[in-house]
Amino acid sequence: MEKTILTNKARQGGPGRPVLFVLIISLLIAGVVWGAVAIWGETIDLPAADGPGGITAPAPGTGN
Repeated sequence: MEKTILTNKARQGGPGRPVLFVLIISLLIAGVVWGAVAIWGETIDLPAADGPGGITAPAPGTGN
């Protein structure tokens, strides 16, 4: 006599709703972190340098 197992019982997990919630919450957290890093990056934005490599040479004849 073979044992019949229902497909609902044979599956490893139930419906994927908990997984969907985890994915949505993870994306929201990633968006918040991304926004915070973007704001922080704008606050520490350094001014552009005039010369190559970020070093500005003094003007000739100024005594510096």
